[in-house]
Order: sequence, then structure tokens, then C-alpha cells
Amino acid sequence: MINRRNQALIIRESNEEEENCWRSMKKFVDAIIEALHDDLEDQLKEMSLPKEFKARIREMNGKQLILVYEKELFKTDINSVENRLSIPLNQMRKEFLTEREKVKVQEEGMEVQLLQPSLEVCTITLKKWQMKPTCFLYVLTKQWNSVVRDNSLKAKDFVQVWSFRVGSELRFALVRRNIEDEEDKENEEEDQEE
Repeated sequence: MINRRNQALIIRESNEEEENCWRSMKKFVDAIIEALHDDLEDQLKEMSLPKEFKARIREMNGKQLILVYEKELFKTDINSVENRLSIPLNQMRKEFLTEREKVKVQEEGMEVQLLQPSLEVCTITLKKWQMKPTCFLYVLTKQWNSVVRDNSLKAKDFVQVWSFRVGSELRFALVRRNIEDEEDKENEEEDQEE
């Protein structure tokens, strides 16, 4: 026979199990919501890709578009002695490499096609560098000086680095964004709607 004390223990254990179940369910639901939010954010970013880039990537049969990184260019990014665009791993928006590519980039680097702001395509090298024991960067290098020169890139230009794939082959798009012009255009569109 179950006495009151044992009955209270059974009820308490049952409540704890139920509470643990709800905690697990909440974690699961929170993870789904976060994933949906990330997907929505990615879709909104894709919509912000200029239409001429979307069209060019479509012409190339590009898929799996990912906004990897965005930054204001520094003097070091356009310095011909440096000859590289750095992408700190801790500032990337989303991982874009397969496991096999990660190994290749770290060991020897890999050549990738880059769709430049001019919409011309060139080949550039992607490598992984270690700056400090805990600081890692991806860098676009080798032909970076040509990209800077051919596209008249300068310090304080705001750029986005997008990855996409043609088949299984990794490619990049470098988009120069003129934030002031885009804000002016948005304001003009709002004024026209009123």
C-alpha cells in the first residue's frame, strides 16, 4: 500500500519528469524558431542582392547563395603590399565551406571564381590564415590587387562577400554597396508612395 509520504514522492517525481519534458520541448521549439528566423534573414539578404548580380549568378546556374561577410574596406584591404581581403572567422555571417573544402583551404588554399563588382569573373585564391593562437581568417588573395584596381575599390567602400555554387563548385561574388545611395533611393520610394 502507498502511504502519503510515498505518494507525495511519486507525485513530485512525476511533476519533475513532466517539467523536464516541457523544458526539452521548449528547447526544441526555440531551436526551430531560431532556424526559421535565420532562414528568413537569409531570404531577406538574398533579396537585397542587386538585381544585376542575381541575373549574372542565374546565368552561371548559381545556387545556394549565402551572404558570408560584409565590411567597410580598410586601407590594409586595398594596400598592394598586403594583396588580400581578410574575412575573420568570428565575423562571418554563415559557414559556406564543405568539410573537404575546409581542409583544402587550410592546407594549400584553393582557387575560386570571383564575380567582381564590375560583373566580370576572375580567379582568386581562398586560404585560411592563423593570426594568433585563437584568431583565424579566411583571405582572398593572389589576384586581389587586380580586383582592387579593376573595380576602383578604395578605403571606406562597403562590400559584401557572397558565396554560391555552380554544381558543387564554390564561387564568390563581391558586391560594392553604396549605402548612402541606397538610403536615398529608399527615401525616394517612400516619398513616391505618400
